[in-house]
Amino acid sequence: MPQADRGKGAFNGVGRHLPGLGEPDLVNVALRLGLESLGHLVEHVGRVDLPPLNENTEKRESRCGHNQGRTAMPREKSATGLDKPIQTALGSFFKDLPNPWFGKERDAVSRFVFDHLINECRRGSPLHSPGQIGIEIPVGRPAGLNGDKKGSWKDVVIWPRPGMTAFDENLQHTYVPAAVIEWKVLLKRGRGSRRIQQEIERDHEWLTAFTAHNRKSVGYSVLLKVLDKRSLEVMRFSHGRSVAVPIKVTRRSRSSAHPNR
Repeated sequence: MPQADRGKGAFNGVGRHLPGLGEPDLVNVALRLGLESLGHLVEHVGRVDLPPLNENTEKRESRCGHNQGRTAMPREKSATGLDKPIQTALGSFFKDLPNPWFGKERDAVSRFVFDHLINECRRGSPLHSPGQIGIEIPVGRPAGLNGDKKGSWKDVVIWPRPGMTAFDENLQHTYVPAAVIEWKVLLKRGRGSRRIQQEIERDHEWLTAFTAHNRKSVGYSVLLKVLDKRSLEVMRFSHGRSVAVPIKVTRRSRSSAHPNR
């Protein structure tokens, strides 16, 4: 097919091949195919299988425009491809954790993301850019979960595209991440451990509701125990169900130089 002019002429040209779609919908289709213009879409029409538009989601998202300059969340893609990079990063995080190590939740999260998770970015994979990863990011409350707040802050999220957020142009929680990873660090036994366990139970309730409602997304609950015997305990959530992930590794603490000294 000869290259068509960009702009209105391109819109008219591609419109003949995709009747019933307005210009915003066609722009959305072009961007979802990784094309830069409607002119490029004209070249590709008839040579690719276009992903179907969802009446209730895709057309609404095309009217809203781009989220921070990016396309809206591609709901047809599954997040299961994120399991390998997440689990690999968790394993390398624990293996490389200094002994001894003294830190809190945000210390562990920062080390996990900047030293390990971003190293798992691969071109063409579900995790293809560090720009997809966020720390302490607001996410909307899942349907069916009681609460007064419309959203809450999550330790680590992975978006389908770089630069995305949860909000639409009206600052409503509209978009959902492909993955949410909640962290807890247990430094000592006793009263603190009981509080941590209660927080973990709330995390599990949230991740269960989140993955039940957003069945293309995945959730993880991570517990790092920094006691006499250190361990990393991981639960994976999908379709409203949870299963323990065999990343759990224990190592007995030994004396060595602390990285802060």
